[in-house]
Amino acid sequence: MWKLDENRMQREFSVPFAQVRENLRKVFEEYGVSKTKQNTWLETEDFYWGLLDDNGQLSEEGRATMEKWKDYFGDPLKEMSFAMYMID
Repeated sequence: MWKLDENRMQREFSVPFAQVRENLRKVFEEYGVSKTKQNTWLETEDFYWGLLDDNGQLSEEGRATMEKWKDYFGDPLKEMSFAMYMID
């Protein structure tokens, strides 16, 4: 599994990385992503961080992506399809 390089990710955002991580967790909760996947995705490489803008907030493009996939969240098997989409 890819591990998150927090030092590299900190350079990507203009706010503290802990805040960015919390913002992404809130996005996942808002869209009903299962807790198991939330924890996994928050620890993986940068596939999901692209949902956020430079300020660590959900970007317009990120919201469109989450809206497109929202019916898949909450079901671990369907969430794998989203994960593969984000990796690709």
